[in-house]
Amino acid sequence: MEVTELHGSRFELVLELFRQNQAFMFRGVGVGLAPDGALEVRVQSSWRIENTTEESVLNDLEHARMLIDALIEESPSFASIVKGRKRRFVLIDNYGMGAIELCSLVGGSLVWAKVMRKRLNLAEPRS
Repeated sequence: MEVTELHGSRFELVLELFRQNQAFMFRGVGVGLAPDGALEVRVQSSWRIENTTEESVLNDLEHARMLIDALIEESPSFASIVKGRKRRFVLIDNYGMGAIELCSLVGGSLVWAKVMRKRLNLAEPRS
């Protein structure tokens, strides 16, 4: 379900479903709870996968962070649900028939998905 306004019966329904672990879209950004309990925010890359750079990734993730900060500030109900949860921002490429994860930002660390590590010629992360 997508919401653009932070009041009214539609938003209250979205919050109730979110409490039951159902994701929603807020101004084009996916908001959900990950299996580990973290607040997971998924945003579409503004660049085609072959043109994605670290700078474009950080800009897209910053846009998502600003939207979530605004949502928390404007909705005390949402803020109370996500208070104390770790935040994970995920950049995706939605190609129409599906989507792939490009990278995620957790605790200030950028973690590239395998498809992007290969494209950017990055080493595999250490275990």
